[in-house]
Amino acid sequence: MFCYHCFWAGDREKNSIGDAVYEEYKQNGIDKALAKYRDLKANKDYEVTEWELNRIGYQLMHDDGDLEAAENVFSLNMEEYPQAANPMDSYADYLIEKGNPEEAKNYLQKSIAQNEKNKREDEKQLLKASKAKLAKLENKHKQLDFLIGNWDVNSTNFQGIGA
Repeated sequence: MFCYHCFWAGDREKNSIGDAVYEEYKQNGIDKALAKYRDLKANKDYEVTEWELNRIGYQLMHDDGDLEAAENVFSLNMEEYPQAANPMDSYADYLIEKGNPEEAKNYLQKSIAQNEKNKREDEKQLLKASKAKLAKLENKHKQLDFLIGNWDVNSTNFQGIGA
């Protein structure tokens, strides 16, 4: 029997390319997984977004503890989506995990700069998160100088007399 509902591509639910790539990684390693990604991204049955690659990168990094594989996926994500802020932010997370905070700062700064150009509402949370990570790496999370605005602060000594 012909399914008219299934006929329309917009009505079909797409498969997760991330799940397919991760399964390939588990069976055959990161090189075969990345080759599978390249093969599947042309298939219209798969959802191909920066978020799918990002999810796999974090899964490899946190669940599997495979920093080398995570780096490959995060790098691919930046290559595939060079104008997106999220892949740069995620690569910075990888660098922090690897123990390279100085290089992570560069990627956070790039992510912030890219995200500040972005007008999408769903990216504002990422912008805040990137700024918070950068402030922490620069040890500014304990200072007030990263706050924006004019501040009129009156200081007093312990006796309540203005300084």
